[in-house]
Amino acid sequence: MAQLAGSELLFAGALVYFAVEASGTSDSATKPAANNSAWKELFAVQSFKHKPVKVSSEDDIVTAEGWGQEINEFSVADDFEITSKRATDLFRQLQMGLAGAITHGTAQSPFVTSDRKLRGWIKIQERKHTGTDHSLLDAWIEIRVMDTPDIKKGVQEFKFTCRVVRPFSTLNAYNLPA
Repeated sequence: MAQLAGSELLFAGALVYFAVEASGTSDSATKPAANNSAWKELFAVQSFKHKPVKVSSEDDIVTAEGWGQEINEFSVADDFEITSKRATDLFRQLQMGLAGAITHGTAQSPFVTSDRKLRGWIKIQERKHTGTDHSLLDAWIEIRVMDTPDIKKGVQEFKFTCRVVRPFSTLNAYNLPA
C-alpha cells in the first residue's frame, strides 16, 4: 500500500501577516501584493489553530438490516485562533474599542466601538523547521480579541480569533508549495 500524498513528519510554526481594510488597496476585492507595505507581521506567534464551526444532526434511518442512525456534520464557518507573546497596536485598538488606529503620544477615546473587530487580509505561512513553507493561506477575515491577558508578573499571551467572512472569494488562496 502507498502512503497518502504529502505524508511527512511536521515540526512547524507560523508566520502571520495582517493587512487592515483600506479602500482600493486592501479591501474584499483587492488583495495587497506580497511585498506591499500594508502587510504587518503579527510577531512571535506561539500557536495558530484552525477551528471550523460545525453543526450536526442525528437522524434515525431505516436500513436493510433494521433501524440505524445517520450523523451529518457540516462546517458552516472557518475560524482561526492565534496566540502571540507580543503586544501590538492592533491588539490594544481592538481591546480598548478605539475608533481608529492608535496614534502614539495622543490621547484617544476608549470604548467607543462596541463591535470590536477589524476586517482585512490575513496571510499565514506555516513554516517547517527547515525554514521552508509547508503551506500558505490568504483569506479575507474579521479579527477580534479573544481573551485579554491578566496583568501579572510574567510574559503575557495575546489571543485573537479570526473568521473568514468571504469564503467564496476568488482571492482567497491555499497553497502547498512543491
